[in-house]
Amino acid sequence: MIDLDDLLAPLADADLGDPLPVDQIRSRAESRAAGGRRRRLAIVGATAAFALVIGAALVVAERGRPTGVDAVDSATTLATEPEPAPVDDLVADLPVGRFPYDMLVEGGDLWVLNNTSRDVTRISIAEHRVVSTIAVQGGAPGGNANRLVATAGAVWVAGVSTPDGPGIARIDTATDVVTVVPTAFEPIAISARGGELWVGGQRTVGSGGDERLDATVQRIDVGNLEADEPIGLAVGRVPVDVALTDDGLWVLVQATGPSPLLRVDPATGEVTDRIDVDAAAVRLVATDDEVVVGADTSQLGGRTGAVTLVDPATRTVVATAPLDARPEAIVLVDDLIVTSGLRALDRRTLAERPLPARYSGLGFAMTGDGTSLWASVPGSPDGSAAVRRLSIDDVRAAVAEEAELGVPAGWQLIDYGELRFAVPATWEVPVTESCASGAPGVVLLPTRSTSTCSAVNPIPLPESVVWIVESDPQPGGVPAELGTLDATTFGSLACTTCRPTYHLPSGLQISVTGPEADAVLASFTRSGVDQALADGPLADRSGWRTVAFGGVSVEVPPGWPVVDLPGSDTITTTPDGTVTGMSGRTDPGGCGGDRFGETGYAYVGSSQVVSSCPATFVLPVHPGVGLWIRSFPDVGHAMVEARPYDGPSEVDLEVVSGPLNRSVREPVLDVAVDGPDGPVLVTIGARSDPATIRAILASIRVPG
Repeated sequence: MIDLDDLLAPLADADLGDPLPVDQIRSRAESRAAGGRRRRLAIVGATAAFALVIGAALVVAERGRPTGVDAVDSATTLATEPEPAPVDDLVADLPVGRFPYDMLVEGGDLWVLNNTSRDVTRISIAEHRVVSTIAVQGGAPGGNANRLVATAGAVWVAGVSTPDGPGIARIDTATDVVTVVPTAFEPIAISARGGELWVGGQRTVGSGGDERLDATVQRIDVGNLEADEPIGLAVGRVPVDVALTDDGLWVLVQATGPSPLLRVDPATGEVTDRIDVDAAAVRLVATDDEVVVGADTSQLGGRTGAVTLVDPATRTVVATAPLDARPEAIVLVDDLIVTSGLRALDRRTLAERPLPARYSGLGFAMTGDGTSLWASVPGSPDGSAAVRRLSIDDVRAAVAEEAELGVPAGWQLIDYGELRFAVPATWEVPVTESCASGAPGVVLLPTRSTSTCSAVNPIPLPESVVWIVESDPQPGGVPAELGTLDATTFGSLACTTCRPTYHLPSGLQISVTGPEADAVLASFTRSGVDQALADGPLADRSGWRTVAFGGVSVEVPPGWPVVDLPGSDTITTTPDGTVTGMSGRTDPGGCGGDRFGETGYAYVGSSQVVSSCPATFVLPVHPGVGLWIRSFPDVGHAMVEARPYDGPSEVDLEVVSGPLNRSVREPVLDVAVDGPDGPVLVTIGARSDPATIRAILASIRVPG
């Protein structure tokens, strides 16, 4: 057996600063085996990929090469711009103003209130474009401009300033004309229902040295734009939100202690009920059946928060759930409560419903329109930002996907060989033990890497460690369960604190230490690849799109954008035709990271772009969603094993096993097929549903 550590050791000490010529970086085999099934594939040429991980600095191109896509059906749109942030329904982000703070859907348009720029961006949902930008500051500095509501024919903005004092802005939806309605105080909150409009704010009451700030609400007639007398609530200081329902007017008041949630009789102005919720309350959403309150639990620092569910019938708190961020936005979606950062909670119990990491950070401002969830996207340092349209069906599916995967909230999924397990998201998976950087937990996997990051003064390992060691199978032992896997237990590994040690029939040994050990051990199950290769159902391929490379075609789900890797390259040349530079996409995982993310893409062909990559000290073991079809690469000195795929397929496929030029076995399924132009490799991310992976394999075709 060839030891890759020995083969690659000279490279680890070599000076790789000088750029490599293109023929070394991306050489192709001169000849391929013609026809027949391959039981063992001899692979050559590890140097190139090793150099990519360490940091080649040259950008190179081969001019005149064909595009990577041979054939794409009419339903496919090729992506040729730099890869965008993951978007669930393939709709590009739309630019808005600075610091989008609130948004709503009215009259087929999305209205986005930009707090810092004091304007409203109007977006046509049907045409997916910005229609207009409407200034609402009222001709004077100041104002909060932080809440939006809609009534028939109008959109209203709370918190504008005019030379004559504070007010609210009415935007005529037919003309975009702005009318400012004066108020007795600076409005901070606003709510509308039918022909009624209520605003909330604070005003100074008292005199003769006995002045104080009082939380106040005021009714405005949307027909004649006349305001009733303000109603002082004699409690707290700032009503941060109001919500009008058939049951009454709910007013959320921010206070230094517990925040009062008040129920006000709209007819009399009387406060009929008070319910104390978390301090520093910031957001209120109410229906006839439920009241949801969002609070900042970090003294308005935005670092942590909470959501409280109140029963409006009994006027009691049903449940409270902590959050890892301030819930500035709250949207009710079917059986879910979705808050800022796209965190999802069960609408009845407030139990967290984890969403994939691709949603993280979105939706400081949010709204829904029944089929889509509109969320703000963080912007540039000057505050300019964008909004993104997310399919509610995709959000539901993502919740179901995470639930099926069994990933606890705030944990990460790891696949290694036959294993899948989860650990807290703050833990790391270093290339070697010496590369541990001080994370609260570490996963140590068998690796072919020879990296020594801290040979002189290595950082001590934390208390929480997952140890996985490859060994020969050992007979005997005490039967035990490792998550859903059958195992046996013996004594300890070299680490004396590792108890117990679980042995699998394959020879793998697993031990976990630390306070999270029981939860980590309970998460072990079969890897995504093993589940996909087992007998089981196939996903329905109705509506799937077809991509092809090298005479081999494959179908992918309709939500996956198709990326033509060589076709996305941009070549820079001198007047005499000399190539001086190139930009475009790199191959998936080109800098040593995970091949795929949590949003599916179909990559076709191989890029000629070589990025300047930093050294990587973590292993690519997080399963993702996606597919990559290209020529079978020259990937290593080792003999890579291949075995026939015995699942549903109309062509001969070989399941390829081995690290394929990486220092660890990746969470992907590699399948080789003989095409008319030579062997083709299809790589599928292991996070996809097993039925989807089987359907992809069953769709592979070779002409003739």
